[in-house]
Amino acid sequence: MVERTASTCPWVRERVMRKAGAAAVGSPKLPAEGPASQSRRNPSTRWGGHFSAEHIGGVFAFIKEYLDSHADRTIGAFAASGTAANFDPAAARGSLRAKIWLQPFDQGVSQDFEIEARPSDIEDVAEITAAVARVSGPPAVWQRALPGFLEHMRKEFLLWRTLPDDVMDHYLNRAEKNQNGIT
Repeated sequence: MVERTASTCPWVRERVMRKAGAAAVGSPKLPAEGPASQSRRNPSTRWGGHFSAEHIGGVFAFIKEYLDSHADRTIGAFAASGTAANFDPAAARGSLRAKIWLQPFDQGVSQDFEIEARPSDIEDVAEITAAVARVSGPPAVWQRALPGFLEHMRKEFLLWRTLPDDVMDHYLNRAEKNQNGIT
């Protein structure tokens, strides 16, 4: 008889990953009242998680590559442009910014997206926060589309945690070569 473990049973693995992911990266779900609002014209929301401080550059390189792969505005749940990232490995600090266009593209819904990393209260652990702020398009459409985008981003953060060591090393080396601006 084969023992069912998280590695041999996909549905068990998925359930374990979902629970671990929600704890590690936070939930993309917005509060019941919707996104926190800076103003009625420019609503925004924030969420985040924790990562090893030595991995911050690799995480940023990985997320930047993911956003860059969404440059085509004809397919997918979102499109990204103007993606720029930089980090300081010695201080475990960094930022990544992009302009994001959300489906349905014909509504003209765009937002500024920013990820920031800074040292947390725990030694050798960095806290990552993500913030989005609506730039254009109807607020109601943005509020409907935003949770889907946040879920995509949360899944990418979770995917980072499951990458094989050699793939993580690729992104860490890429970030190390381009400390002032990840390309």
